[in-house]
Amino acid sequence: MQRVTLTLDDDLLAALDALSARRGYHNRSEAVRDILRDALNQDPPSPESRRGYAVLS
Repeated sequence: MQRVTLTLDDDLLAALDALSARRGYHNRSEAVRDILRDALNQDPPSPESRRGYAVLS
């Protein structure tokens, strides 16, 4: 696994922590991975754009 650093404002971080608590995640990384998977599954890339994904930092 690769490490990614995110900068979030206080309100967004509080929302992430609340979601993590509701869904029973053990840490923020689990929550972010699931949120990202859900987002990618809802909008799969077209064949022309499957070369890679952006990195958040």
